[in-house]
Amino acid sequence: MIAVAVSLAALAVGSWYLRQSYCGLRQLRAETALAWGKLEALYAARDAVLAACFTAGASAARSGVLSSGVMQAIDAAAAARAAGNIAAVSAAEHRLRNARRRLETALRNAAPAPEAAALTLLHSRLATLETAIAAACERYNELVNLSNIRLAGFPGMLFAAGGRLEAALLLDAALDELRPPARLLDPV
Repeated sequence: MIAVAVSLAALAVGSWYLRQSYCGLRQLRAETALAWGKLEALYAARDAVLAACFTAGASAARSGVLSSGVMQAIDAAAAARAAGNIAAVSAAEHRLRNARRRLETALRNAAPAPEAAALTLLHSRLATLETAIAAACERYNELVNLSNIRLAGFPGMLFAAGGRLEAALLLDAALDELRPPARLLDPV
């Protein structure tokens, strides 16, 4: 009789532990989804500022090819985010940064004074958004890393083997460059 009671108590404690572990992993995944949502909103705001910035400066730089390259990179990054493909997002963000640097150099060398003030204002907003994106990427990567570590141990590996939860990819774009972009124009 005592052996049965001890067995039932052990089963109850084990069940409680598994349930708590599963709920903790689900909560972590929900936090990760919220972090991704915040990151998407920041990316969308950044893309809008980039589009305004390069539309305002494109005539000054007479660099339609460079500007269209940035716009194509923005579209590719947005499509990758919409598809939820983390690896594609990382690659698209890297391409966007490269295209943006080429256009920033052209704008820095060619923008006339009237457009310089508008570009400087847009750039300050862009720098703020890039800093927020870097922080949000770090938070997202922390949550993904914590989730992956918990899935690799017991009882997370049971949930992963059961197909209920799986490891997620880190967002490499955040790790490439965690500083704001270079100034488009020197202060006027």
